Amino acid sequence: MNTTLQVRVDKKMKTDAQKVFAKMGLDLSSGIKLYLARVTQDQCVPFQLHVPNAETARAIRNLEAGKGEVFRGTGKELIAHLLK
Repeated sequence: MNTTLQVRVDKKMKTDAQKVFAKMGLDLSSGIKLYLARVTQDQCVPFQLHVPNAETARAIRNLEAGKGEVFRGTGKELIAHLLK
């Protein structure tokens, strides 16, 4: 059974949130549902969702296209590799 939730927010906050969610492929309602589901699951607030920067977005696209780099080594070697 579904229910309605009404929340009053500043118009700019709503517009800004809609823009951020749109960049993540979500509408405002889905973003709020995701937030509530996560709060319920983790029993805490807040959690982090970020719009990826250009480099991260490119890496995500490459991984989805099967062009990602595979690292084979120890954890220490991985850290050294990432710190280069």
